[in-house]
Formats: sequence, C-alpha cells, structure tokens
Amino acid sequence: MDTPLKSLARFIGSFLPVIYCFYLAYYFIDQSGSLKDAENNGLGPTVWGLAILGVLSCIPLIVKLVLIFIELRRPRLRVTAGGPPDDGDDGFDADAVVARYMAERTAQSDPGAGTTSRPGFGRKN
Repeated sequence: MDTPLKSLARFIGSFLPVIYCFYLAYYFIDQSGSLKDAENNGLGPTVWGLAILGVLSCIPLIVKLVLIFIELRRPRLRVTAGGPPDDGDDGFDADAVVARYMAERTAQSDPGAGTTSRPGFGRKN
C-alpha cells in the first residue's frame, strides 16, 4: 500500500519531465531569439519535438489528477472509537421491527373467540 508521502512524491515527480521538456524548448528559443530564428538555425524540429514530448508527458499527470479526484469523491468508511469501521449503519433493524409488530399482533388477538380486536374508527359491535 502506498503511503501518502510516496503518492505525493510520485505526483510531484510526474511534473519533472514536463518541466524539463518545456525548459529545453524555452532555452533553444531564447538562444535563437525567436521561434522563427530557431527554425532558421535548424532547431525547429528540436523545439517542436520537445514541445510534443512535454505535452505527451502531461498525460500521466492528468491521469493521476483524475484518480485523485475519483478517490476524493469515493465515500469513506467511518471509524468509530475503539470499534470496527462504521459502514453507515444507523442502528435501524428491520427484522426487529417486523418481529415486534408480529408479537404485538398476536398479543392483541383474542385467543377465546379467534378474532382480532383492532383499534380504529367507526361503529363498535
């Protein structure tokens, strides 16, 4: 498992090829005076090649940024103090509710007549 420090170092390291390629392209253009002079001196393909390599070196950087944003949007498990991770359970137990309802329902029934007395509105017999 990657530690946050290793992940940060890899993320920063992905900037190095981009910076290096664009610095060299800038250096060759600066030494020639302009892009047009660099092309006249025969450095045009070199400058354009460095620019293309710099752009291609941005692809891993963009992928890492997208993965970071995906990871940030992913829901996290909450860790309770001294217990297992909380998976979002709010303490509601549907089985216990149904069992409690069935127990109340059988307790309200009249075992002698076999009918159930139901509370409600209307006429009472």
